[in-house]
Amino acid sequence: KKMQNFIAEIVGPARYRPGFVYVAQTRRGQVGRLVPFQINSSTGYLLEFTPGWMRVYKNGNLLTVPAITVTSITNASPAVVTVTAIGALDDGDEVILSGVVGMPSLNGRQFVLAGTAGNTFQLTDSVTGAPVDTTTLPAYISGGAAAQVYELASPYQVLDLPSIQWASDGASGTMYITTPTQPPYKLT
Repeated sequence: KKMQNFIAEIVGPARYRPGFVYVAQTRRGQVGRLVPFQINSSTGYLLEFTPGWMRVYKNGNLLTVPAITVTSITNASPAVVTVTAIGALDDGDEVILSGVVGMPSLNGRQFVLAGTAGNTFQLTDSVTGAPVDTTTLPAYISGGAAAQVYELASPYQVLDLPSIQWASDGASGTMYITTPTQPPYKLT
């Protein structure tokens, strides 16, 4: 007989197989490489390398810079978001929306910004780049925050990703990263 989603034990019983949890899509939906970075027994991160970029996860969430307050979102294509202060956000930055009342399907999603002007920006899909159409969503009511995803430029390109090698020194919280085509880098 065939068992699905179970692991047969030698002595007879079966147990559930471990599974995976969807955490987030990679940057722009590109091919990526995940690298664990354990600083000490209680602090660990997961580094996501995609061509030219690195993002950081902690406790299953992407690290973000402090969020800015959303004051309105239009029912349009593309959706236009108004915030209290645009800060350092610019076209091409990736944000995660949360706490939006009235348009709950936008919460927890990653978007790329376009058309930043004054205190507004347009939302585009973070994988396809297509404008986000909110014309069929309920009207924005209140609340919300836009948190920019914390990203660092990386020298590693798509062909480097499978060959990334790393070693970490838990005592100092330092990680050394290298590939056959790139010099070693030190991450602290």
